[in-house]
Amino acid sequence: MNKKDYLAKTAQKIRIVFYVLLLITVYEIFYWLNHGGSLSFILVALAGAVTFFSYTLMKFFEDMRDDIE
Repeated sequence: MNKKDYLAKTAQKIRIVFYVLLLITVYEIFYWLNHGGSLSFILVALAGAVTFFSYTLMKFFEDMRDDIE
């Protein structure tokens, strides 16, 4: 497997993780709002930070893949 294929597979795995984390974050918000509780700022901030980190990694690996000649 060459470097471009490796980076493409890594970017795809990170993309899947990003969408899963995004769904979990949205589910968490709706769960807390529908069950009469207030949002836990710490949990929402943590979920948002992890989702953003995953998004950043995904873009980083896509950029690395595109820069290989």
